[in-house]
Amino acid sequence: MPLCKLSNMKQQHKKRIIQFLVGILISGIALYYTLKGLNWKTVREGFSTISLPWYFVATGVIILTLWVRAYRWTFFLKNHGRLSIYTLHKGVAIGYFGNNVFPFRLGELLRAYATSRLTGLSVPHLFSTILLERVVDVFSFFFFLLAISLITPLPEWAGNSRFFLALILVLILLTFIFYHKYRQRITDYMNSKTSRFWIIVGQLHEGLCVIFDMKYRFYVFFLSLVLWTLYGSIFWFGFKMFDMDLGLLPAAILLATTSFAISVPSIPGYVGTYHIAVVQTLMLYKIDKSFAFTYAVVVHLVGFIALTLLGLIFYLQMHLSVTLVTKNSETLKTLSNT
Repeated sequence: MPLCKLSNMKQQHKKRIIQFLVGILISGIALYYTLKGLNWKTVREGFSTISLPWYFVATGVIILTLWVRAYRWTFFLKNHGRLSIYTLHKGVAIGYFGNNVFPFRLGELLRAYATSRLTGLSVPHLFSTILLERVVDVFSFFFFLLAISLITPLPEWAGNSRFFLALILVLILLTFIFYHKYRQRITDYMNSKTSRFWIIVGQLHEGLCVIFDMKYRFYVFFLSLVLWTLYGSIFWFGFKMFDMDLGLLPAAILLATTSFAISVPSIPGYVGTYHIAVVQTLMLYKIDKSFAFTYAVVVHLVGFIALTLLGLIFYLQMHLSVTLVTKNSETLKTLSNT
């Protein structure tokens, strides 16, 4: 093995260890401040008040999101004919399982690899469509939050959040307009590059071009809003589980804070970062910290248990190995060299 390649491998290994340790540190700090000052008697009493019917409704909704996400994915893969929603649903479930169990956020890579095994499509191409999904998710997410803020009265502490949401949406739209105007130049530039990094970036670029030309782009946007509505409803069902007198806006704010929190490096399953976001948000609504912690644990378990178990079933069914995936995936090699 060439010395330069061996040195690069060592650097990547060191980088991943640092990322893992940073995730542990951040989760540890978040857990410390979340658990500090809790009344454990109140926490235990909170668990005894859970309404199980609402818990199972929330579980059903989180499973439904897998199917909606799989159905939306078919539109990103229209050029490859009609793909089974059930097949794509398996890949999505395995992706959630990976993010909940393995370090380094390997879920998306596992999703691409598993779906490649099921459909015969290349891992880099599938991975680029997953990245493309994230672009659509970000835009639709801010649109969803702005829409909710316009139809419900905001609390005083929310300040000028409507203005900032609108500003973010305008900036994203201007970026899309600029990208659309100069996409041919961007295409020519991509075609002049031959490294593995530019190959996957080029595939992502092709995917963005597909969105601009997509016959069903507004339908894809609508499905994205449906997804955010379903995710937000989980928090509302959580209110019902504990008979809390909170409405749609607090649920949407919880969706926003937890979405930002889980993007921060953490241990698998977003333990700590998710919980501190929920607890601190509910405390803004004068909810007792101990009771808020009970709520955070239960709502987190709604998604964690259902998605992890379902993904694990498909993971074992396909005889996947995360070691094999990381060793053989062309996409991971591409990303590792960036």
